[in-house]
Amino acid sequence: MAKTDERHLVQSALPTDNTAVSELLQCLDTENYKFSDIDGVTNHIDNNQCFVIRGDGELLGVVILDVDDQSLQVKYIVSKAKGGGRDLLRFSEEYALDRNLLKIWCWSLVRYQAIGFYAKMGFTEQFLLKKQNYGEDCYIFGKVLQK
Repeated sequence: MAKTDERHLVQSALPTDNTAVSELLQCLDTENYKFSDIDGVTNHIDNNQCFVIRGDGELLGVVILDVDDQSLQVKYIVSKAKGGGRDLLRFSEEYALDRNLLKIWCWSLVRYQAIGFYAKMGFTEQFLLKKQNYGEDCYIFGKVLQK
């Protein structure tokens, strides 16, 4: 049987998606910071920084991006769909290149156990910062993009 490489369609989030995006981001919330804050989510959507994957009548994934000092920061990324994280990150890389940004980066709390995902996606720069974010260890991941 042939293996298909089905990709998810990534689209700009709509203002009416704010509650669903907030619900997806709840898995990132910590005791000290609420990534799913509805006002913050609404602000990201209004500023065209929020992109989603849809399927079966619901949101299956979200990525929030921010152009930061000649690079693109992946602020938040969450997916419930198999291959969704990969597709959201590929979209982010294309988004950066379309804006002539040759660097993509993000940070991730160690508790999220994301080091393998970013390594698989070609993020060769990995730095561990101890007691960085509200006293938690976090990684910074970076990747230089090729045009």
